[in-house]
Amino acid sequence: MQGYIAECQAMNIEILPPDVNGSGSDFTASGNTIRFGLSAIKGLGDGAVQAIVQGREKDGPYESIQNFLSRLDLRVVNKKALESLIKSGAVLSLGITRKKALSNLDSLVESAIRKQNQDATGQISLFSLGAQQGMNMETPLIGDDSEYSEAEMQHMEHELLGFYVTSHPLKRVANRLKYLTTHSIKEMKEASDGTTVIIGGLANSIEKKLTKQNKLLCIVHLEDLSGKAEVVLYSEALEKVSSDVLTPQSLLLIKGKVKKNEEQTSVMGSSVRRIADASMVDVVFTQTQSFSDLHRLKDLLILHKGEDPVMLHFPQGPRSKAILVGAQFWVDASSSLPAAIKTNFQEAIKVRVNKVKV
Repeated sequence: MQGYIAECQAMNIEILPPDVNGSGSDFTASGNTIRFGLSAIKGLGDGAVQAIVQGREKDGPYESIQNFLSRLDLRVVNKKALESLIKSGAVLSLGITRKKALSNLDSLVESAIRKQNQDATGQISLFSLGAQQGMNMETPLIGDDSEYSEAEMQHMEHELLGFYVTSHPLKRVANRLKYLTTHSIKEMKEASDGTTVIIGGLANSIEKKLTKQNKLLCIVHLEDLSGKAEVVLYSEALEKVSSDVLTPQSLLLIKGKVKKNEEQTSVMGSSVRRIADASMVDVVFTQTQSFSDLHRLKDLLILHKGEDPVMLHFPQGPRSKAILVGAQFWVDASSSLPAAIKTNFQEAIKVRVNKVKV
């Protein structure tokens, strides 16, 4: 699904989150937009979805959070369902933030239930009298209009929808990620069994298990903008990884081999590191080099082999032409490569090591 979202965005088709005033039960398309349906929200049953849609179709759009709750049967759309609606962003069109809606939810539900009970028994309260006189008797809201952090909202959205819709934690490193990896997850799944790959993404969750030999095994559920995959790390690989690297919601680069079976395509990981620990190495030619010089440079790259990508910059008039070398020539940016190139080429070739910003 994440891959379809990325493809839609590449085609300038906007994917919209669910909304109590704009969503039907299922996905709906309108012009260059596709909106999530309410049934996509975890914790929201069919009865609750139908009640929300039918209420809107019968009496028009919901005007506020108070108006929304007063028009629903809160035995059908219960508190858990309301929390799911709020966290998924489905009530933002009511002019209230997730944070404010959740902090006021208890009092809003109590007030709505009390009013519905009074209406059902024919009781007249001070509030209903005020409403008859045209006064605004909606339950007052406490707190300011601040919102959760972007990371918190992304977590809620993924928890309730299973996907990142409005923004993705990888967006800020997406341009760099395509240079730091050999394959996207989608491309990895199309690669042959046994292919060596470097993939990168967000670790949505990490499972730890013991093998029959009583050795630790980790399964990383990795996601990038093209899809999701499982990466299996056996004890041999885990021994080389710091324990604080393998944490949920971390941005990781993982090297390994493609493993295909009848059920799925996964990666048998051999090394793991944070995207923040990676670097891009720019090798800049200040003048034209001979074939033998290029051969010497290739030998230096192989001598300092690692997992940091190398970009060659050749002079071409007022600008330069950049070429990303194959992964077999990637290097360890923390090694002595810059000094070795300076020793061999003086000022003819310069090296810049750029840490990835996340």
